[in-house]
Amino acid sequence: MVLPGEEGAELLSDAGLARLLAPFRPFRPQEVLRRAVYTFHARIACEWRRERVFLMGDAAHLTPPFAGQGMNAGLRDAHNLAWKIALVEQGHAAPGILDTYAEERREPARAMIRLAVAMGRIVMPASPGEAAFRAALVAALEPFPGVRDWLVAMRFKPPPAYASGLFLDRDSQPFEASLVGRMAPQPDLEGPAGTGPLDAALGPGFALVAQDGPGRRQSAGPGLADPSRPVFLLRPERYVAAAFDPGALEDGGARLAGLLGMAARLSAPVPPGA
Repeated sequence: MVLPGEEGAELLSDAGLARLLAPFRPFRPQEVLRRAVYTFHARIACEWRRERVFLMGDAAHLTPPFAGQGMNAGLRDAHNLAWKIALVEQGHAAPGILDTYAEERREPARAMIRLAVAMGRIVMPASPGEAAFRAALVAALEPFPGVRDWLVAMRFKPPPAYASGLFLDRDSQPFEASLVGRMAPQPDLEGPAGTGPLDAALGPGFALVAQDGPGRRQSAGPGLADPSRPVFLLRPERYVAAAFDPGALEDGGARLAGLLGMAARLSAPVPPGA
């Protein structure tokens, strides 16, 4: 790291690199493929949309590399916006849903930037005190390999979720541990063709996922009143848009269709055996 008082050009010289590598290994110029001072930024755009122009990826937010989430954030931008544009262009949704792109994506991007900045202070301490703190932390975790591995694997990263946007009853769910507003899990499914991930079985577009037999049969039509676990409606980018009691599936689908300004219903009775 280029510290105050240091010059990038001097650090990249043979003498500078030899000095930096001296505590670890000999410096051999013939092994150097590239020399550069990398400058990272933590930035987020004030506007993500102006009329027909949308920003995404690095154009909308710049994330320091320490959390390794810059490309993931850009892909989630694209996944969030693409299906909304498609619905509007096909005449199936109101243009107003495009405003939810920035509403949904800005805060998750901001949170990841803050996390990356905080991690940078651990990875690249800028003072002897910060370096001493990191060394003490690593030493203190030696007797606790589970905690150490949890930190090293960055399992503390918040799961993908949206606090607002195109979701039905996100903040007033009757179901325990609701997944509405969060990215759906990705279990492996067993089928006639073998075992594969859920996404491969669902394909593109919206999808209904029933968790048990009663929910699946109730979703197919009336006639079964036994209680069962909720049926989930997944958005095309696989965030959970809504959770319904199987008996309220049609009503819930109609409500979500109204939220999206849909010209056609999102849900339809599932054929028996589907």
